[in-house]
Amino acid sequence: MTLAEKILARASGREEVSPGETVLAAVDLAASSSNAGEVRRLFLAEGGEEVWDADRIAIVLQQFAADGNGAAHKALRGFARQQELRHFYDIGRGGACHQVVSENGHVLPGMLVVGTSRHATAYGAYGALALRIGAERMAAVWSSGQLELEVPRTTRIEVSGTFRPWVGAKDLVLFLAGNLDMFDGCRNIEFNGPAVGAMQISSRLVLTGLGRRMGAVSAFTVVDDALLTHLTRVVGTPLASSPMWAPDPDASYEQVVPFDVNAELPEPQV
Repeated sequence: MTLAEKILARASGREEVSPGETVLAAVDLAASSSNAGEVRRLFLAEGGEEVWDADRIAIVLQQFAADGNGAAHKALRGFARQQELRHFYDIGRGGACHQVVSENGHVLPGMLVVGTSRHATAYGAYGALALRIGAERMAAVWSSGQLELEVPRTTRIEVSGTFRPWVGAKDLVLFLAGNLDMFDGCRNIEFNGPAVGAMQISSRLVLTGLGRRMGAVSAFTVVDDALLTHLTRVVGTPLASSPMWAPDPDASYEQVVPFDVNAELPEPQV
């Protein structure tokens, strides 16, 4: 199985899953930012009284601090106190949701993460299956901790070569988005290869965070020693590699795309 399939198999309590199947999966982390107020409203409107797990919900207010919506902020603070949410980041305690959540050690390899921010897929750089969902589905997750979803097909992009000066991860995504036709359904992208392994974690977050630009519902980069060393520093606990955080050697991909950044990406795309 691919890494996406492994994560969904675990989360749905199954031995294996296949692309195109619909599964009911247990969510490991639900992160909201700019529309957390709307998620709260829908949660309460549907009769929600207590969230499914106060330790598995993260709310980051910083991204909509400039909206001037003081009433919504006040309501969310009260909700966080009432529900005893451990991962509530008020204004002044961080920045963009996907950065705050990842930098504070809430995302680890093998997790199923859902988010409402536009860059929710960024968590794939940490070996998590990360999906962007809307406020209605997030409110349902707050209640049940579960999400019904389709198992995605996976395209593997093998990135080799050395980036030229002033060319980086965003240029790679923009080039691929303009040259690969992948806007046709539920697809996951797996970035692998020596050029990805040589990237800093911040660049990997760019790759996965912009996966939707390529038509993907989720995106991964490789779980390697560099990532595990980084996560060990973040969470303060040593992390060892696991076969559960890597695709099987015989994993089936819809397509495998070789890409040499030195030969095929000669200049910045922005």
